[in-house]
Amino acid sequence: MFVGVGPPFWGPPYPYYWYPPPYYYPPAQIVVEQPTVYVQPEAAPPAWYYCPSAHGYYPYVQSCPEAWVKVPPRTP
Repeated sequence: MFVGVGPPFWGPPYPYYWYPPPYYYPPAQIVVEQPTVYVQPEAAPPAWYYCPSAHGYYPYVQSCPEAWVKVPPRTP
């Protein structure tokens, strides 16, 4: 007959008993980045310069005795 000393054995052996439960990582998320799109702005139409005394525009009138009047471009 065998008489043991100590608490009764319930569960897995000692080293395994103290390990934490396994951690399962969530599934990876796949992120697809869209390429950067650069839009080149359209060139502004050139401004015209008007000479009031010559009743004409540059470059058709090459010189003007007074200050040129800048005419803003018209958009269609």
